[in-house]
Amino acid sequence: MDHRKPKNGQTAVLNIIAQITKTNTNITNTATLNQTNYNPNPQNQANNTITIEKESQLNIKKTVNNTKPHLNNKIIYTITVTNNGPDDTTNVFVTDILPQGLKFISTNGNYNPQTGIWTIGNLKNGQTAVLNIIAQITKTNTNITNTATLNQTNYNPNPQNQANNTINIEKESQLTIKKTVNNTKPHLNNKITYTITVTNNGPDDTTNVFVTDILPQGLKFISTNGNYNPQTGIWTIGNLQNGQTAVLNIIAQITKTNTNITNTATLNQTNYNPNPQNQANNTITIEKESQLNIKKTVNNTKPHLNNKIIYTITVTNNGPDDTTNVFVTDILPQGLKFISTNGNYNPQTGIWTIGNLKNGQTAVLNIIAQITKTNTNITNTATLNQTNYNPNPQNQANNTITIEKESVLAIKIAVNNSKPKLNDKITYTITVTNNGPDNTTNVTVTDILPQGLKFISTNGNYNPQTGIWTIGNLQNGQTTVLNIIAQITKTNTNITNTATLNQTNYNPNPQNQANNTITIENKSDPADPGSNSEGKTIPMQHTGVPIGGLVLAILVVIAGFMVPRSK
Repeated sequence: MDHRKPKNGQTAVLNIIAQITKTNTNITNTATLNQTNYNPNPQNQANNTITIEKESQLNIKKTVNNTKPHLNNKIIYTITVTNNGPDDTTNVFVTDILPQGLKFISTNGNYNPQTGIWTIGNLKNGQTAVLNIIAQITKTNTNITNTATLNQTNYNPNPQNQANNTINIEKESQLTIKKTVNNTKPHLNNKITYTITVTNNGPDDTTNVFVTDILPQGLKFISTNGNYNPQTGIWTIGNLQNGQTAVLNIIAQITKTNTNITNTATLNQTNYNPNPQNQANNTITIEKESQLNIKKTVNNTKPHLNNKIIYTITVTNNGPDDTTNVFVTDILPQGLKFISTNGNYNPQTGIWTIGNLKNGQTAVLNIIAQITKTNTNITNTATLNQTNYNPNPQNQANNTITIEKESVLAIKIAVNNSKPKLNDKITYTITVTNNGPDNTTNVTVTDILPQGLKFISTNGNYNPQTGIWTIGNLQNGQTTVLNIIAQITKTNTNITNTATLNQTNYNPNPQNQANNTITIENKSDPADPGSNSEGKTIPMQHTGVPIGGLVLAILVVIAGFMVPRSK
């Protein structure tokens, strides 16, 4: 302090800089004047009183648990207010009005979401208050800044009475992918169609959308309706607006059997997709496949009654897989009687049990059967069965045999005199019997009388010029008889007369002929007119000669011819 004496009229000024070290108080600072001279002013003091109000250095912080949330995510804002003193404070509150894009969900404190005010109240020196606000994201493709403003009664020397957070919500497109197949159980070489559907359910348009779908082994690419690369498996969609759908069809051919094939399509895009299901797949089942071929032959397509025929059934496995439980059903129809077989065939059930048949293997069965019917067609069908799928729709093989009408006709020919003489009349009796089993038609017998026989008469439809006896229809069990009366016109000879049978129906009897041989002696009946050795007849002369003389003359003539012949 300068203690020099001031002069009259002179003023001295002193500045004292002091720092406040207390709050919530009044401080009076008194200056007392001292001098040597007498001072008639009794006011030798001067003071000042300062008021230091309450002071609370409040600090506000705001954090968020997720700065890059997505639509409909819930985020937690944490607001922390700390009283760093030196004084307790009252009427503390924070204003935090949630901006657009945020929907209030809940809080742990005295927070009013309508006014945005969090009422803290009193906050002692050193005390901290914490508020959590849970909010939901309701917008995309935006930045949201949320500000909390601190208010209190006490003086706060900290000018930072606000705290904020900015969150970034990126574009979001909820893409869904679906994949279907038109046939979940295809077979080898079948063509199937995969349909992949991608829909943008928003809320935002999206770009650079593509799907990866590499066809697995067992599938051969055939064609598509979209921008699909079968080598890379990429279907390029590009931009897809909110609400838009893209569809791709992939046609593929099955190249494997006995397997399950799962085909997966994976979705990709630029925007965030809240749907975790960015894949879709289909599993198809291709069962074992054996292309079995069945053939059936018969060694005689036109057999006759009681004939034995051989059916040959051939089953071949043309693959691609071995097969099991193979059997053929072949029940012999009426008209066929089972005789024997070379394989595991049950004639009662008609089942030929083959069992396992490897790829490329062939099984053969022979069935010997006998014909028991006539006048019919018999179709015998063999039906193929197996465990594996058979792409060959021809799982049956059949043969039709034709058994024509059959009539066992028997023919007999008899003669009433096997040793007639010249000019005798003899009767041939031809008997034809139908021993069945069928009626027959157009039956004829040919019997041309040989030289030495002269037709006289008949009791039936017989033409002596053609020698044909027309019988016509002859029912099963029926017999018909023809009599032919003929006269002997030759001597000294044997005459064989043959009757040949003809009919429309098959006749299993090879004896379709009957004959008789007669013997004509070289002497004529004395009662008959004579004839020379050359067969010339001498007619009777009207001479008026008595009959006795005439007979004697004839005998003489005959004797005259016979004498030279006996030499």
